[in-house]
Amino acid sequence: MTAESPAKLKKQCAGAAARIVRFGAEWKIAEAEALETLARSIDSWGGLTRGESLEDYLESIRAEDLALAIACRSGVAAAWETFIGKYRPILYASARAICRDESAAREVADSMWAELYGIGADAQGANRRSLLDYFHGRSSLATWMRAIVAQRHIDSVRSSRRFDPLENIEARDSRNDNHQNEHHNDEPGHLRMMEIFTAVLRAALAALSAKDRMRLGCY
Repeated sequence: MTAESPAKLKKQCAGAAARIVRFGAEWKIAEAEALETLARSIDSWGGLTRGESLEDYLESIRAEDLALAIACRSGVAAAWETFIGKYRPILYASARAICRDESAAREVADSMWAELYGIGADAQGANRRSLLDYFHGRSSLATWMRAIVAQRHIDSVRSSRRFDPLENIEARDSRNDNHQNEHHNDEPGHLRMMEIFTAVLRAALAALSAKDRMRLGCY
């Protein structure tokens, strides 16, 4: 939770909320919706507990993308038309680039569209839980969607490997090890470079907050 009082937080977020409302004017986004979304974004960011600048964070928020996400998850038809027209090509191109297989890419992208619109809706479309609830404006919508596609692909690969016979996994790992050893022989400095990389990576991980290390561990 944020360390600021609700009244103070509302005052500090007024400028960022106004930008969201301005970008979402055609979809009639209310200030209360913008403030509630910003509060969740700040909680997800967690920078207040680390003593980071809230002003700098709010300035970096992608207000235009956040306005579109708010309108879409609220079920505004015109916003969905804008979203589909702008991001459908990006989503399918990202899926093809990551999956390297047309059918797998189509499956990942189509399942994401369903999640973006929202699952668990009743006959009137109420009580939807949209994947866009997890977009907090810290990156562009395009970057965020590419990250989700990559994670979906990784989850799919992991799921399929659970059903591989053990001997197939061992054989594949053995081939990978042999290939890596051959590669090391071609590049005498490779092992030293990897030792340096490992040390730097460990230092970077050690510098993370406990919350960020836990989040990274989930991946």
